[in-house]
Amino acid sequence: VSDEAAINFGYAQMKKTRDVAMELIRQRYGKAAARTYWVGSSQGGREGLTVAQRFPEDYDGILARVPVLNFTGLQIQGNRVGQAMYANGTGAGWMNNAKVQLLHNAVMQACDALDGRTDNVIANYQACTFEPAVLRCASGADEGDSCLSDAQVATVNAVHSDLDYGFAAANGVTGYAGWGWGHEIDPTGSWPQWVTGDAAPSATNPGAVIANFGAQYVRYFIARDALGFNPLSTDPAAGGFTPARYQARIQQLSQVVDSTNPDLSGLRASGGKLIILEHGGDYARSPRATIAYYNAVVQRMGQ
Repeated sequence: VSDEAAINFGYAQMKKTRDVAMELIRQRYGKAAARTYWVGSSQGGREGLTVAQRFPEDYDGILARVPVLNFTGLQIQGNRVGQAMYANGTGAGWMNNAKVQLLHNAVMQACDALDGRTDNVIANYQACTFEPAVLRCASGADEGDSCLSDAQVATVNAVHSDLDYGFAAANGVTGYAGWGWGHEIDPTGSWPQWVTGDAAPSATNPGAVIANFGAQYVRYFIARDALGFNPLSTDPAAGGFTPARYQARIQQLSQVVDSTNPDLSGLRASGGKLIILEHGGDYARSPRATIAYYNAVVQRMGQ
């Protein structure tokens, strides 16, 4: 990915297309638009926060739904989960649907009633904690669908633990918030769709969506090496990926594609309004990343 392509993807295309649209409206109707709004979800939610942060005078109102605001962190976290399932080429960390169901059942048993109701919904998700080692197979090896191997426990921990770069990227962000617990086997939007997929990842097929997206971002945006590079390897000597190995590039990209700036003083000064809508259970990206951004905004701007 060239620097120009990354800049266009990160923020420049939003300004370019908006300004062209405003001129087309003016020419067609003979006057400027009275009000201008941005509505976007996921990647479009990230773009909504981008315009709020970079071009605050361009929009009267912005609705950013489930925003992928820490884009670089999400992709590295997704690749990290892929690395855990890949387990240096063995695939030992991958979990089939029966094992995901096992995990789901145990988490529901531990956390469903924390909100005061046993209704198969974990509403008090911030109070939900779970130790996957309680599902560990006695030998540590894969003994079937009634337990998790050590490698599979490591995968569960990779999903739920926070990613720490070991250095600060844009706006002082040092990593990515891991996912919360619960609803791992729901019919849509859960682990089989986003995390585990149908088979163990390989060097040529990184697996389900978050690992696949993450591997492609690491390969093409960060390493910029389409050949001879395996983002799922954790061994730098074998051409693998660690954040420390690519610190400068990660810091550069985060300045371009991440929407993590908590300073919304420009939007406030222009009279613009921003609504951020978040889902508590979403394995496409971590809701906890949005919570972290909200807290950073409150710290910077006040309640």
